[in-house]
Amino acid sequence: MNPKLLILASAALFFSALQTTATKKVAYIHGDIAQDGTMPAGSATPYDQMLLSDSGNTGCSQFKTMVEAQGYTISQYYDQTTTLTASFLNAFDVIIFGLHQKIWSPAEINTLDSWIRSGGGIMMYSDSAAGGKYNVVGINNPTGQNAVNNILSQYGMEVTVDQGGGIRAYTSPANSSNPIVWDQPIFEGEGVSPVAIDPAGAAKALIPFNDAHKISGSTMNPGTSGITISNPEWAVLAHCPVENGNIIAIFDRQPMWNNGPGSDINEEDNKEVLRRIVRYLARDYGNSSEWLNLESTGGLELTYRQWSGGTGTPGHDYVAHNNRFTVQQRTNLLSETWQSNSNWIEAISTVPEADGETELATVRLLPISGNPNRFARVALFAATNNTPTNTANIVRAINCGGGAFSAATGIIYEADTLFSGGGIDSFPGNPVANTEDDPLYNTARSKSSFTGYNIPVTNGSYTVLLQFAETYWTASNQRVFSVWIEENPVIQNLDLFTTAPGKWVAYDLDFPVTVSDGTLNIAFSASANNALLNALVVFQN
Repeated sequence: MNPKLLILASAALFFSALQTTATKKVAYIHGDIAQDGTMPAGSATPYDQMLLSDSGNTGCSQFKTMVEAQGYTISQYYDQTTTLTASFLNAFDVIIFGLHQKIWSPAEINTLDSWIRSGGGIMMYSDSAAGGKYNVVGINNPTGQNAVNNILSQYGMEVTVDQGGGIRAYTSPANSSNPIVWDQPIFEGEGVSPVAIDPAGAAKALIPFNDAHKISGSTMNPGTSGITISNPEWAVLAHCPVENGNIIAIFDRQPMWNNGPGSDINEEDNKEVLRRIVRYLARDYGNSSEWLNLESTGGLELTYRQWSGGTGTPGHDYVAHNNRFTVQQRTNLLSETWQSNSNWIEAISTVPEADGETELATVRLLPISGNPNRFARVALFAATNNTPTNTANIVRAINCGGGAFSAATGIIYEADTLFSGGGIDSFPGNPVANTEDDPLYNTARSKSSFTGYNIPVTNGSYTVLLQFAETYWTASNQRVFSVWIEENPVIQNLDLFTTAPGKWVAYDLDFPVTVSDGTLNIAFSASANNALLNALVVFQN
């Protein structure tokens, strides 16, 4: 089972007093070396430092501008005068290790590791230029490789020495759900230092370095000089999660610079990939600069956003890949519960996979004039329904509106029973996305007189699974209803067509509940058309 991923969108009112959302901070670490390898360069001209302050061809001023456009700050630091202490690291969310020469001490590496594990993010890359000019010090000099692998090796990743060669472009696998590469962007560079990955480790290739994922350029078989990993996999862009933090390694420096030889930040999708990397490392996974303050809490990724209220362009697009989504909202982060209200969102588009699952869904979150205190969260679920499967704990399973049914999950549903009012909606033979049990969703208990289910149970703790699919409507706001369990509101103003999203898309939700009166009461009330329920399962906790 894939865990639920929760992404909450709003700005930052966390306490009784107004509080400004903290700006994400990025540190960029660079070196200083002369063409002949003298370090520091001293009176000689430093060779390709790739400084943020440099607007020349081999500078990184455009990268700096891109980072600042996210609402972040970015500052540069010279490696030889920088010590990776806790006080230094804790001032930042992201560290970009540019071309540098310093071999960090074991104490610094341990401190960096603790910072990453607590939520920090780093990006690294290498090039022969870290050791000087390639035709002076040799293209295979290991200066950059040693500096980078001094940190990377403990995470099952290593960069090669400079391999030379021409420009190459690669893309990600089609089924990737990582927000950096979900839409198969093209990342281009000379690919001089591919990333070796330990196949047995946690690191993975978000963009593999192989011909199957190559868009342009010649084939390269990376050399393994200085690589200690046996039989490595190779990556253009590698990622290693480390507890609450993340490490990214890329295959070249060229995507970083303004307009240097070969590729640069404006070629292919380089700038967008780098933008996503920085936001990912900052744990800020939204797709606009207003999605701020991502934090990790018990495995859930949380970010808050507050609408400013109806004066500018209404709404912001949010894209979820290989996910189902629902949108919930509240007007007070301190005292209200999250509710679903489809009038606050607008479905823009969905693109299904071949098997009918939603691969790409776009929704727009709408502000409202005169109400600046709207908060929203987008709750994302794996495209495959997260249905509980411990059938031994099932107390009742009811096929609402239908007969007895044996599901692919192993759940045995009895014919519809214990309902209050309503009638049967039946549309046999329709394929349903997000499930292997299409017939279960082809029938439903509905109609205007449907008010709920009353199920006798012993007093105790339960999980109630409610299973839905829109069976009729093909537009938003045609069917809107709310649900209470044991008189507690669990779903408010659910629009299945908008939320699932679409017609004939399975949408399952489960809720914990405690019963103290011998009857599990599930109540429905519609504000548009009729409430609907396709099936329900009661699990004893």
